[in-house]
This record gives sequence, structure tokens and C-alpha cells, in this order.
Amino acid sequence: MTKLSKKVIGVDVGAKFLTVSFNDSNNQDQVYNIENNQRSILSFLKKMSVNDYYFVIEATGNYSSKILHLSLERGFESSLINCMSVKYFARMKNIIAKTDAEDAKLIRLYGEMFRPENYVPKSIEIEHLD
Repeated sequence: MTKLSKKVIGVDVGAKFLTVSFNDSNNQDQVYNIENNQRSILSFLKKMSVNDYYFVIEATGNYSSKILHLSLERGFESSLINCMSVKYFARMKNIIAKTDAEDAKLIRLYGEMFRPENYVPKSIEIEHLD
């Protein structure tokens, strides 16, 4: 299945929590807060289908690296986007509200509209240095 036919999971990243936004199988908006730790992320990933979803993740350095690498290890296509891109996208859509749930939905909408390129992992040595 190509990325164009997959649904987007938008991820707003925080130090302690990840807020994810996606459309479920009934096309209903879903928003979840999950802890930003390996156990919680893996539990969430097990509920999602690799064939149906791909991730668009806000780039925040160390905080976003857990979900990015765990999703890639599980076979998901994932994109990492600059937070400034989302900020200007929100301005373009005249959205000024700022909650984590709204940010996650905005990241999802950005991914649905622009279909950013898949993240290509760096070498182990470079990842370690980062």
C-alpha cells in the first residue's frame, strides 16, 4: 500500500507525553495522549496497522526520537517535520488556538495535505552523536 492511500497519524511531541491524532476505521477523529516512553509507545503501535497508517512527527530532537525510531523499527513509514512548517501552516489556515490536541490534529492535516517524504535513518554513528 502506498503512502497516498494510508491515513496519517499526527504526533505532537512533548517531554512527558505524546499527543496523537488520527482518523479511525470509521473516519472519526481520535486524539490520544500517551506517555513518551518505550513501553507506552510500543503499546500504542501494536494497536495500529502498518498497512493503514503512517506517522508525521513534529521534530523536537531527543523527545521525538523515541517514537520516530520505534515506529520505523515496527515497519511504519514515518516523516519528521519542522515545527516551524506547522506554525506557518497554522497561520495559513488562520488557526490561533494552541493546545496539544489541536497541534496534533494540525500536524495530521499538514501530513494529509503535503505528504512529507519518509524519514531516512542516519548511520548508527551519526545517530549516536545527535
